[in-house]
Amino acid sequence: MQAARLADVGKRLGDFLLFRVVLGQVGDHAIGIYHYNKRLADGFRVRCAVEVFPLKVEQQLGSWPEQAQRDTRWFSVADAARAVQEPDLSAIIRSLAMSLV
Repeated sequence: MQAARLADVGKRLGDFLLFRVVLGQVGDHAIGIYHYNKRLADGFRVRCAVEVFPLKVEQQLGSWPEQAQRDTRWFSVADAARAVQEPDLSAIIRSLAMSLV
């Protein structure tokens, strides 16, 4: 089971690194989990579970792949919690902010 979990974490990090927008340190433990319905290209919806890991950003890169397709913005914690559509993700963001105080 541990090997499967490590492989899953590695895949998530690999997916994240595809964007290569920021450099930093990913936390060792998930700070929460939320669910959402993902719409597939064929119109079907699939229920997805997302584990959220903290990321200490050390540098934002000046250019990256997919830069023309993606927009980056920095938010205050309160604004970030309001900007996301998933209520559970909003709660995770707010709880992270409380742990940093």
